[in-house]
Amino acid sequence: MDPAEERFVRRFIVKNKQPRLMTELSEQRRRGRAVQRFSHTAEELLLKDRIALSGCKLSKAQIISALTEGAKSDLCRVILSDGSTLELGAEKAVEEVYGVDTAIVIAENAAYIETEPWTPTMRYVLKVKTE
Repeated sequence: MDPAEERFVRRFIVKNKQPRLMTELSEQRRRGRAVQRFSHTAEELLLKDRIALSGCKLSKAQIISALTEGAKSDLCRVILSDGSTLELGAEKAVEEVYGVDTAIVIAENAAYIETEPWTPTMRYVLKVKTE
C-alpha cells in the first residue's frame, strides 16, 4: 500500500473500519471497492472531528484552498472509483474528480472525498487535527 494511502486511513477513518479499508486498498482487484464505500457510507467511515468542510455545494476553490493550506507541496494522490491512481497538483486533482464519480484526493495534511454524482453529491474535506 502506498504510504499516503495508509496515512489517509490512519488519520481520517474510524478505527474499526480501518482494517478492511487497508486490505482493500492494498489489493489491486479490490481498490475500486474501497473507494466505492464512500458513495453511500462516507459518514460511517469518516472521523467526525476531522471533517473540516462538508456539503453538496462546496466550491472547487474552497476545496483547493483547504487541501493546500499550510502544506509545503500541493501534490496530491488521487484514487479513482476504478482503483487507479494519479499524482496531480491540488487544482488539477480537484478538476479531475469534481462532479465526476466517487474519488479520494489525498494531500499532505488534508483529504477530499467526492461521493457519487447521481444523488446529491456530498463532498467532504478532512483536515489533520492541529494541537
